[in-house]
Amino acid sequence: MQAAEYEKAVKEAAPILAKVQERAIYLADQPRLVDEENLAKGAAIFKANCITCHGQHGEGIVGPNLTDEYWLHGGHYNEIFKTIFNGVLEKAMPVWKEKLKPEEIREVASYVYTLRGTNPPNPKAPQGVKMTN
Repeated sequence: MQAAEYEKAVKEAAPILAKVQERAIYLADQPRLVDEENLAKGAAIFKANCITCHGQHGEGIVGPNLTDEYWLHGGHYNEIFKTIFNGVLEKAMPVWKEKLKPEEIREVASYVYTLRGTNPPNPKAPQGVKMTN
């Protein structure tokens, strides 16, 4: 009985999940947000969810430093968006598509993009590949 209910719920959720995925793909391919209002929203999401691993200023703690030129999974806006959306479970990066709306992921990805070059105190050593434009 429970298996049948589960299968029914999965079938009912499939169109909703497909629309969320479609919206996320669309937003990942859009230009990053640059206005103060949306960057402030992204900063608030970052502070509520990301500082445990990435630090108050993105300097890196267990997670990588987000303020230097080196990136493990790509430092272009669309790569940052996809990393947040899909997570990197082998690196303990959560899958945020299950907790944040695609628009919120766009806000936080845009905010993270602005952290590059901010030079916070006590940054974690560089990791990954040096970013090129």
